[in-house]
Amino acid sequence: MDSLTYQFEESLGFLSFLTALQLGGVTPKGIGGSLNITDTVNWGIGFEYQYNTKTALRLGYEPRKAGIPKDKRSFYLPLNDIDIIAVGLSHEINKTNLFDITIATASSDEFIPTGSSPIGNNHATLRNFLLQPTAGLDTRTSARLLLVQTSYRLRF
Repeated sequence: MDSLTYQFEESLGFLSFLTALQLGGVTPKGIGGSLNITDTVNWGIGFEYQYNTKTALRLGYEPRKAGIPKDKRSFYLPLNDIDIIAVGLSHEINKTNLFDITIATASSDEFIPTGSSPIGNNHATLRNFLLQPTAGLDTRTSARLLLVQTSYRLRF
């Protein structure tokens, strides 16, 4: 993902005005900018306890690092560095049917100091004041997620 673009079906008056100011990434029908997201490698750890011959209990943890460089952080993408904790259960109903359920919680908190992100809160140019509602301000993002996953497998 190299960029983030908001595209509209019709031209908007204020975007046409901003286009006339020759601000990069602005067209009459959209706004966009470079994100410079990079690939990351993360580690995780998981444990499985075989409760009996049919049931297994699982526990996992993953501190996932963001692919967004520190100097490109923005509230537009609030999932930066994120910690994931999951618990799960797998139960073999019979020889051909298997049921799994996993519940996970994930949290991400990020503090972006004033002027530290050109797409987040930098106030150095007119473009930033017009396109970034947090230009010139300290910004904090916070996201909390609850994930529930179930699956039913049929062996044949």
